[in-house]
Amino acid sequence: MSVNIGTLDLVIEKTIQTVEESKHQIFEIAEQARSECMHLKAEIESIKNEVLLIIEKGDKLDMRLKKSRFHLSEVSQNFLLYSEEDIRNAYEEANQLQLEYSLLQEKEKQLRTRRDEMQLRLRNLEQTVEKAEALTTQIGVVLDYLSGDIRQASQALEDVQEQQLIGLKVIQAQEEERKRVAREIHDGPAQSLANVTLRTELIEKILMQDEIERAKEELNSLKTMLRDSIADVRRIIFDLRPMALDDLG
Repeated sequence: MSVNIGTLDLVIEKTIQTVEESKHQIFEIAEQARSECMHLKAEIESIKNEVLLIIEKGDKLDMRLKKSRFHLSEVSQNFLLYSEEDIRNAYEEANQLQLEYSLLQEKEKQLRTRRDEMQLRLRNLEQTVEKAEALTTQIGVVLDYLSGDIRQASQALEDVQEQQLIGLKVIQAQEEERKRVAREIHDGPAQSLANVTLRTELIEKILMQDEIERAKEELNSLKTMLRDSIADVRRIIFDLRPMALDDLG
């Protein structure tokens, strides 16, 4: 089947255009991912700073809470020395500080969770950028190859068309040679090996009958048959050996 070289050129040009568009799209994806990486890094850094402030604030609040609990315990144990209002104020203060401390801890937990999620997302985006950059490089190599070798490819295809008939003839010759070799093996070594099998069975029966001399005769005949089979195999191998090997080495 002939190939229209002009049509093939159009197909290759269209392929190059499509690959270039894909390269541009991948580049845009990489840039968007890279921009988002920078945004995430800044946000993660901000969260880290906020967590540090919360930890510092929490440490101070924890100290106040411990003092408040100690004061509440003292007031509770010596309630006769304090007024009802003092007791109520001590209780409310301890309760308020405990509430603030719990809220602060919850906020810290939420920030840490958010930071971990953003770090995971950042790693995924960095992998996306890395893969996109590698893919862009690979596509660039493909484009260079297509653009540089398009004319050579067209010329090569023309040469291939001219050589198709020669290739078909070579394949036909190979198939004919295979058939010839198969016939020779079937009619020669294969038949001989089948006869060898029958002769060995016959010799087994002769030996069971204690006819030693006859068994020797059959064995000699069997050796002759095997030598002939080996000679047939060597002849077939010799016929398969290209003469150029003897000429060129």
